[in-house]
Amino acid sequence: MCGKRILVRALAVILLWLPLMAAGGVPSEGRHLLELRRALKDPHGHLWSWKESDVSKYCEWQGVCCDRDGRVWSLNLASRNLSGNISPVIGSLSSLHVLNMSDNDLEGAIPQSIVNCSELEILDLGDNFLTGKIPKEIGYLTKLRGLYLINNWLGGTIPSSIGNLAFLSELLIYGNNLTGPLPPSIGNLISLEVLRTGMNSLTGPIPRSIANCKNLTYLGLAQNYLDGVIPRELGRLQKLSYLALWQNRLVGGIPPELGNCSRLRMLALYDNDLGGQIPPELGKLEEVEYVYIYTNSLNGSIPRELGNWISVVEVDFSENYLTGNIPWELGNIWTLELLSLFENQLTGHIPPNFVELENLQQLDLSMNNLDGPIPVGLQNLTALSKLILFDNSFTGEIPPLLGSNRELLNLDLSKNHLVGTIPDTLCDSKALEWVYLSNNGLTGSVPKSLSRCSTLERLVLTDNQLVGTVLMDLTDNTLIIDIELDGNGFEERIPVNISNCRSLKVLSLSNNRFYGELPLSLGKLQQLAALNVSNNSLEGSIPASLGSCTKLLRLDMSANRFTGTIPPEFGSLILLEQLSLADNMIGGGIPGELSQCFHLTSLELGGNKLTGLIPPVLGKVISLQYSFNLSNNQLSGTIPPELGDLVLLMSLDLSSNDLVGQIPAALGQLTGLTFLNLSYNKLSGPLPSVPVFQTMTAKSFAGNSGLCGGLLPGCLPSNGMSPPYTQTYVWQEPAVSTGVLVGIIAAVIGGAAFMIIAGAFWFCRQPAVPEEKPKFSQVSHFASGDFVYSQRANYETLETSGLVVISAHVVAGKSGIFGRDVTLWLRESVGSVKPVRDRRRRLLALNFFPSDEQYKLVYTLKSCGGHRIDRLPGGSIFILVICSLNETRRVLLRWRNLPALCV
Repeated sequence: MCGKRILVRALAVILLWLPLMAAGGVPSEGRHLLELRRALKDPHGHLWSWKESDVSKYCEWQGVCCDRDGRVWSLNLASRNLSGNISPVIGSLSSLHVLNMSDNDLEGAIPQSIVNCSELEILDLGDNFLTGKIPKEIGYLTKLRGLYLINNWLGGTIPSSIGNLAFLSELLIYGNNLTGPLPPSIGNLISLEVLRTGMNSLTGPIPRSIANCKNLTYLGLAQNYLDGVIPRELGRLQKLSYLALWQNRLVGGIPPELGNCSRLRMLALYDNDLGGQIPPELGKLEEVEYVYIYTNSLNGSIPRELGNWISVVEVDFSENYLTGNIPWELGNIWTLELLSLFENQLTGHIPPNFVELENLQQLDLSMNNLDGPIPVGLQNLTALSKLILFDNSFTGEIPPLLGSNRELLNLDLSKNHLVGTIPDTLCDSKALEWVYLSNNGLTGSVPKSLSRCSTLERLVLTDNQLVGTVLMDLTDNTLIIDIELDGNGFEERIPVNISNCRSLKVLSLSNNRFYGELPLSLGKLQQLAALNVSNNSLEGSIPASLGSCTKLLRLDMSANRFTGTIPPEFGSLILLEQLSLADNMIGGGIPGELSQCFHLTSLELGGNKLTGLIPPVLGKVISLQYSFNLSNNQLSGTIPPELGDLVLLMSLDLSSNDLVGQIPAALGQLTGLTFLNLSYNKLSGPLPSVPVFQTMTAKSFAGNSGLCGGLLPGCLPSNGMSPPYTQTYVWQEPAVSTGVLVGIIAAVIGGAAFMIIAGAFWFCRQPAVPEEKPKFSQVSHFASGDFVYSQRANYETLETSGLVVISAHVVAGKSGIFGRDVTLWLRESVGSVKPVRDRRRRLLALNFFPSDEQYKLVYTLKSCGGHRIDRLPGGSIFILVICSLNETRRVLLRWRNLPALCV
């Protein structure tokens, strides 16, 4: 009986499983899932329930959902930290409708067997590391409604078979390495609502056939290499809400037909090469909320019809060539929160009705030709947080209650013609972060309410007529990172408790009346990158504690009354690039420890009372490029031949000392020299017959009665006869090593690169600012060197006191950053700074054109080691040149998506 019962139960089980086995049920689908599991790595045990011992319960496994017949209907393994590959066995789940393995670390190719999942409706493999191509077989999944392959490493072209997916409503494949054109077959996707292919390397024109996708609501093709014109047929997409074509190579005008896309909410066409005028027809877009057309080549005036926008929140037309007045109709858009029109050629006044834009949060009209007063009513805009009006011709006074709205965060009114005093309401918001008021005619003192503003991070007041004291009130601010007061009449001691400003990176106080000694506490400013106290009345010894400021890049203490000696502790400043102690009363010797400043590009010690020998170890500072100035001291001994190892040096001044002996022939290795001054010493002997000396004039050697030959009168031999002249090149000298020859060749190649960079300086147009010609020992003032990166519609800021060059040579599409950047002597710039970009609108150069007689030293910031510039043509040059003209030397650079630069 017991045996019969067992047999009956066994038959019942077999009869129960027969239908499922016939239909490919439990054993097969469970085994397929286990095989899929074996190809995956699950470090966090999310698939713990997938056990071979429970194969009959696979429908209860994590992420598995079955239909009533026991077939796997959906598989959701998203965001489970899985890695490994997608096994081809996935094609055996023939009843699969939904497959979601997104947001993992999956690798390998998408298996072609996916085509066997003929019931598939949703396929989401986004946010992984998948490689290979998009299988053309995907085009046979005709029931597919959603295809999501975003943020992988997929390459190749988009298969034209994708046009077979008649039911596809969402196609998202952005963030890959896809190439080639958009297939015209996309126009067959009549059910398509969302198409996003951005952040790839797609080329060719936008297919006009896309206009056949009548249900399209989102068209995102940004950040590719698409060229040609924007098809006017896009105006037929009546359901389109988002059009994102930014950062491509699109040319031509903006089609007026886009005004027919009545449901459009976002129009993003920025970073292209679009020209022509802004079509007035865009004013018909009553539902549009965000309009970004910046960084193109648009011209003409801003259409008054745009005042018909009743829903717009943000408008950005910056970095174009727009002219004319700002239409007052824009002041009727009460919904407006952001208006950015910077870097155009707009003229006239700010429309008076702008004071009624009660929702306005950010107004940026900088770098135009606007004039007239700043409307007083702007101070009443309770939402206004950022007011950026620099580099215009605004006159009058700053609105007296500006800041009283309690929302003001950033204020930049620099480089205008403003007069009067600084309002004491600027920090009423208790949230103020930036204040830039430089290059105006402001008078009076800095309000206590501003200097004691605890949230203030940047205070830039250079080149005004301000007086009184300010530093003492700033010393309780632990957030401030930038204090620039140059070119005013401030008169006070530098307070000891300046060390409380522990976040301070830039302290620039030049051309004021600061007096007394530098406090030892400056050495506690561990974040300090730039210190400029030049042209003041400071005295006493230079604090050795500054050697503790190990992040210092630029140190300028020139033109004061400092005494004592140069602290050997400065050798600890291994990041220091520019050091100027010129025009003081410093004595003693030059410490050899300065040779440990391996990044030093400019060393200015002229105009002091230095004695002793020139340390030969300074020849190890091979980074010296722009200036080595020891003039007007009391140095003795001979010129060390080791200085010939400074093969990148462009300016050498050892004049007005007590140097003796012959000029070392090793100086002939300085083939990049454009300025040499050895005059008024006690040098003797023949002038070395090297090519570099033949480019100089006799003034370079004047006042050395013992010198002869070359540019000077011939040397007389013992018999009174002049010897025959025989030119001996440096490489013919018996003491010259192979290494020196390599250095010479490298310098020649560097000179060729220099000519390329010099040729790039044709495109800059910055307004001239008169400036007195400084003493030679003071020409090398230093950049504060601090970039500020902010959100879209804000700006990057570089405070600089000269010219900065970053260069890299691009070979076969990849770049190698020069370890030592090429620089040169150039004339002062007149005209505005202008970015030069590659075809992808990436920054290539910022150029200027030299046009007056004042000379300024050019110097570099060290570039990022290993920084890569992608997709630039082989043999091109990447240059960043930053020019500035006046005593403040302030440049504001305005870009979005600018990669971070080292300073």
